[in-house]
Amino acid sequence: MERAAQDLLHQLPLPLLMVDGALRVLSCNLRAAALFEIRRGTPAELADRVGAAIGADAGLGDELALATARLAGPEAEETFAWQRGERRYEVRVWAAPAADAFLVLFGDVTHQRISEEIQLNARYYLEHILASIPLGVAVLNGGLRITFINQRQLGYVERLGARRGLDEAIGATLEALLPQGPGAQWQELCLPVIRRKQDQAHLVQRLETAGGPLVLGSAATVLRDHRGQAAGAILVCEDLTAQDRLEQELLRMEKLAVVGQMVVAVNHQINNPLNIIANSAQSLRLLHLEFDERVVAKLRTIEAQVKRIAAVTEQLRTMTEVKTEEYIADGPTMIELWRQGEKSKGDAS
Repeated sequence: MERAAQDLLHQLPLPLLMVDGALRVLSCNLRAAALFEIRRGTPAELADRVGAAIGADAGLGDELALATARLAGPEAEETFAWQRGERRYEVRVWAAPAADAFLVLFGDVTHQRISEEIQLNARYYLEHILASIPLGVAVLNGGLRITFINQRQLGYVERLGARRGLDEAIGATLEALLPQGPGAQWQELCLPVIRRKQDQAHLVQRLETAGGPLVLGSAATVLRDHRGQAAGAILVCEDLTAQDRLEQELLRMEKLAVVGQMVVAVNHQINNPLNIIANSAQSLRLLHLEFDERVVAKLRTIEAQVKRIAAVTEQLRTMTEVKTEEYIADGPTMIELWRQGEKSKGDAS
């Protein structure tokens, strides 16, 4: 090798050495020698000691032999990974200008590989967490296409009538994943978030499925990249069916409470006067036997209607469910007081 080439090899800031076809080290720079913890000696001594170290490392020797054997010309290049202790290297091999010689360059990729492992582990744990939480999650890119979806969200899609696997979901849009209304609604929810018109959007969907009613609370949140720019959206769905049922039950109980308060007022303000009216009508009928039949009939009607009003107040007092009924076509609804099949005694009179 020419003197200039030798000087260039020794001046390079990366570990570099030259081997022949038998993997005998012809020359190496100090950084290559330091790689094998060899720091002193003449150039020839350094080359011999590095060659011995390579021969002692079966993994490196075998990979280097395979790489040199595969090289077909001066422009060809072979790359393989090699680890020494806790350090990791990308080893690049290509044919040297000299006949039957090869240049071997060691690139330290320890920090790069550690960073890649951290990113892979972080992605694994994130996906594991998202798969385990009791929420449906779908991550969309800027083109509204799904890049991640957990099994809970796929379960919601299946309940809504579209059985889709993970391979079908990744890369699809929400509307294509579920062509019926809910998919389009989810996509419409995420669209303004992706277009940066708002950071969050919310939606409550009351849906009918083969397994019964399904109430979903959905929220879309902007997904930002490392520069803080909007790169997509995260859709989170929660099953609110049980909560909605509880709220409806609480609403029913509140209605009953209002009716109960009304009954107290009715009993206080109506029942006492009713008793007086009923007793007065009965007394008149019994004490004045000379009244003709028309008067007696009217007194009996008064007594019957008083009993009917008393029956209404009793129904209000014992009511366990508030139901309404349309008594007049296209008119206002009224509380249905009578149970199915039950009639007031006043109606029979």
